Amino acid sequence: MTDITFAETVDAPETDRDFDDRLQLVLLVIEDLFSAVFMAAAAGRTAHVEVPDERTANLFRTALKSTDRYRPAERLVSFVVRS
Repeated sequence: MTDITFAETVDAPETDRDFDDRLQLVLLVIEDLFSAVFMAAAAGRTAHVEVPDERTANLFRTALKSTDRYRPAERLVSFVVRS
């Protein structure tokens, strides 16, 4: 029995660059986004996540907006674009 089931499969990337981009995104989620959500939930205050660009910030905002109905602490995560 699996604890988590993904709704879609991810096709194999066409190039090494695609793979590297996806890998960096997954690492950012694991290392920074999960930690920020946990800190926001534990502290009850805004946690800031630094992201490399506005596109990534929008992607994460959209993802959290789609789940914040079930996990209200996700509303407390803010994204700062690295300058």
